[in-house]
Amino acid sequence: MSKEPSEGTGRTATRSALGLGDSEFAVLAVGKLAHGKGIDVLVRALARIADATVVLLLAGDGPDRETLAQLAASLGIAQRVRFLGVRKDVGDLLAACDLFAMPSRHEGLGNAAMEAMGLERPVVASRAGGLAELVVDGACGLLVEAGDDRGLAAAIERVRRDPALARRLAAAGNHRLDEGFRPHQMVASYLRIYHRALERRAERSPSHA
Repeated sequence: MSKEPSEGTGRTATRSALGLGDSEFAVLAVGKLAHGKGIDVLVRALARIADATVVLLLAGDGPDRETLAQLAASLGIAQRVRFLGVRKDVGDLLAACDLFAMPSRHEGLGNAAMEAMGLERPVVASRAGGLAELVVDGACGLLVEAGDDRGLAAAIERVRRDPALARRLAAAGNHRLDEGFRPHQMVASYLRIYHRALERRAERSPSHA
């Protein structure tokens, strides 16, 4: 079993602790192992990629863990899917991976994708919920339709086979967060919404003057 590297150990040490070889292309997904997160779609996408050096790291736990393990085994890729459990070192895992995937069927804003973009990891995500707003397809990441394992596999392969594209998406992803997705910007935006709502409520209220 791989030991959990300490925070801030860096890409090389973390990959070593995870048992990743230099030639392996690591796809990371972080979140609850449940149907809505679409991890089964990601496992099926991995099975479509014949190159055994492409591996999947799953950080998180949930009700679908055993089902996902059985799916990987039935597809003949059990050795390429690594269940890491709940982790406290997501930053190190992001540094160690080559691509972050978020294949959700349903999603809010996608905090995990935001963290990956902030650490300049190329992102492939489903066109679901807030992810479709956060990730500009082809500019700061790649989007595929939710549930489309074939499209997801193609997007992963596109990033893997084009290092220049991976670097461009990673850099652009970090810059994308400056366009209203940084925590302080989001707080300010929410405050403006609340203030406008209060002002409209005050305007509708009868005067007590």
